[in-house]
Formats: sequence, C-alpha cells, structure tokens
Amino acid sequence: MLIDGGTSETGEKIVAHLKKYFGEEVELEHIVLTHSDADHASGLRTVIKEVPVKNLWLHQPWRLSTEVVPLFKDKRWTQDGLQAAIKKEYDIISKLFDLAVEAGCKVYYPFQGSSIGPFRILSPSKPTYLHLLPQFDKTPDPDQSAIEAASMWIGKQSFLSKAMDAVTAKVQNWRRHGMQNVSGMAGRQARAMSQASFCMGIWEIIESS
Repeated sequence: MLIDGGTSETGEKIVAHLKKYFGEEVELEHIVLTHSDADHASGLRTVIKEVPVKNLWLHQPWRLSTEVVPLFKDKRWTQDGLQAAIKKEYDIISKLFDLAVEAGCKVYYPFQGSSIGPFRILSPSKPTYLHLLPQFDKTPDPDQSAIEAASMWIGKQSFLSKAMDAVTAKVQNWRRHGMQNVSGMAGRQARAMSQASFCMGIWEIIESS
C-alpha cells in the first residue's frame, strides 16, 4: 500500500525505492490519495505509469458534482458545465484518474465504511462530502443557505484566514480598551506591546484549535 505520492520528483524516487527493495516486477495492491494538493498527488502519476496498481482510492469531485448542482450559488450551472469547470481545476487528479483507468486500475471513492486492506475509512461519509464539495477552494461559489439548511456549512475561508481574523479582532479590542493605559508611553514601547498582544492572540488561537 502506498499513501500519497508527493511531488513529481518524489514520484520518481518512490518508483526507484519500490523496485530496489521489492524487485523490478513489484506491484501495488492499493494507492490512497489523502487529498488533492499538488505536493501529495503529483508523484502518483509517475507511480501509476511505472508500477502496476490494482486499486486507487481518491476523491473525484468533478464526477460527483452532478449530484449537488442545487448546492451551488449560480443556478445557471448545467450538470455538464459544472463537471467540466471543476475537472479543469483538479487537473492533477483528473490526469491521475485517467492514467489509472487506462492502466486497468480500479478506482474507488474513499468514503466512510470502506475497507482498504486491513484499514477501515471512518470519514467522510458520502452525504457529508457532497455538502462540503461546493465549499472547496477550487469549486464555484456555494449556495450558503441551502448548505446551512443541512447544518453542513463551514465556508470557504481557510483556517489560517479565520485565525488571523480572530487575532486581528483581539488586537483591535485591546487597542480600544487598553491604549488609554499606554498613552503616555513612547511610541516604540506602545508598538512593542501591540505586537506582543498580537503574538499572544495567535498562540491562543492555535492552542484552542
């Protein structure tokens, strides 16, 4: 079993490692892609080309998009148009999918309850994934009200963006309620205290997450 493939350069190293330690005729029972980021998915294209693989497990958001057209904000989307738009954004994994199909490799969705060798997938369930799909960074704008109705709304904003917003609010609050106490300080001392408060805010956000 191989989990993720790193970058394109990593893919070549993985193939070399497999052939060195398992022989030139090495085969892989399972490949699992945890998520579609380039530094996790790119190398698998090389592996699929160079090493026989029986089963590939990865999410293919464009293939499921037709099931959730109503969950997108723009109601003009057709099933074919939405699928094409999303597939274009996921070019690395769509190429990986095509290579796997061409090689005769079976491709599966890694949804809750599936077994991969001795392992069982705990999350996500398909319904959860379908409601998260419109909220991915690479998919068109979601219909927030429709997703909130299913209690599945988390938004497109990244964790870092949310953390920074929270920290900014903390600093602004400190400035409103605390700057009168440092009004007589030199400007440099006041700035130092503000920076210290900002750093403490980041730490509190990280600790609470």
